[in-house]
Amino acid sequence: MEKYLEILSNTLNQKLLKVESNYLDNYFKIIKKNDFKEILNNNNVWHNAFSEIKKKYQIRRDIHSLGNSNIDINLLKVISAINVIKNKEKKMQLMLLIVYLDCNNILYQFLFNKKFFVDCQEKIFATLNKVTTNSNANNISNLHWESEVFQKYQNGIKKKNIKDIYRFIDHWERGIKFPPPSKGFINCLVFFLYRLSFENLLQILNKKNDILAIIHLTYCLSIAEKLKIAVESDQLFLKFELLRQVVYKNYDSPALEINEQNLITKIVIDISKDINLWKQFLKFYLHYPASSPNLFQPLGLALNKINNTKIEILIENIIIIDNDFNDKSRQALDSFFLNIQKLNKKKFIGKKIFKRWIEFVNSYDKYTNSILITNAINIVIEHVMSFANKKEINKSIKESIENINEINNQWFNNGDKQRQYFYKQISKLFVYMFAVDKSKPNPYKKELQDILISSLILKYERPFGDKMKTLELFTKYHQTNTAIKHAEIKK
Repeated sequence: MEKYLEILSNTLNQKLLKVESNYLDNYFKIIKKNDFKEILNNNNVWHNAFSEIKKKYQIRRDIHSLGNSNIDINLLKVISAINVIKNKEKKMQLMLLIVYLDCNNILYQFLFNKKFFVDCQEKIFATLNKVTTNSNANNISNLHWESEVFQKYQNGIKKKNIKDIYRFIDHWERGIKFPPPSKGFINCLVFFLYRLSFENLLQILNKKNDILAIIHLTYCLSIAEKLKIAVESDQLFLKFELLRQVVYKNYDSPALEINEQNLITKIVIDISKDINLWKQFLKFYLHYPASSPNLFQPLGLALNKINNTKIEILIENIIIIDNDFNDKSRQALDSFFLNIQKLNKKKFIGKKIFKRWIEFVNSYDKYTNSILITNAINIVIEHVMSFANKKEINKSIKESIENINEINNQWFNNGDKQRQYFYKQISKLFVYMFAVDKSKPNPYKKELQDILISSLILKYERPFGDKMKTLELFTKYHQTNTAIKHAEIKK
């Protein structure tokens, strides 16, 4: 493909040739013989038609070297012949050839600069306006799970149910192997209509309720183009889908530009105005924050303009977890919290998440062999350091220390229950101590050292996976460094 891209780029930089007016007649005959719609909707028919076209005009994309000058000149002849076509119907039929020849939208852009499709704007609009989708699920037994998922998708569109819609979309996207040629044709039409009449494309998209149709009509657009449509649209589910295309499951995508982040912020604010969609939006993205790392900075910025009632819904949907702890999920949550600029909102959110973290630790009933480092840990620590009531924190520290010191005087069903209780207390201490680390002297330093050094649970601690040991965590993050390092050396 790189070789072909270079040949195409070089060809488009050359002066166009004078070719016979009937140079592409054989192309139109082949299209007519195979039927335009059949070529669009059937991979086999497309392949057969273009095998004949490639042979007739001696052009192809699967080039492995740059040494064949015939390909260069043949490609230049075909592009030159395309450029002189004036008939609107023929121009629309030429879309198939243009789709085949294009690479990285450079032929599309070349023809747009030549104003090639300006007089076809109405035809392009009419064609895209008719775009609908169907599914093979209609040919499957009603008892088959795929049929059930598709039926839920259809009902989800009617009832505006994100979960049912995107359960089907997820299966559909994972199942795509050989998309029909119509996808490239639609991409070509959208490319030109976006540039010829943004308003007309927006009008088409605003009327679409079928998410599959929206995906087909917007897939080829750039991030900036998708976000512009989403911001300008008054159709909330269109906003949701375009935002999903930009941020969802783009694990390794680079950070968005500032203007793109600002557009996402506007989209999030718009979505929050519909309370039903806002709830579904939060469930969708907060279930696994690592899946959408680029969403959370704009989300934090959006919270500055969203009222506390709606923010509480966000807090309720944050899933505080430990065993499935994921660095990228933590980083995503950190990102939204760091970008909350209004101090009163940051304090409000931090306090609510801190309360949820306490509830999580207190109710934790799974086996554990290490301190509970959750995906919300940094938000909790930031709250404790900056906003928490120091009197209450001191009281909580004393309670946790006392609970640990009295652990052998309490009755537990078994050793696992005792260990679980111990780690609940030590997890709280790890967080609480951030509030007093700057104290000189630290009033709890000696008691904490005694616990960390003498605990048999910590002595035989074997954390799961790559989790740090409790002693290592306290050494790295707290002012007990010297004593703990010394204790570790002695062990």
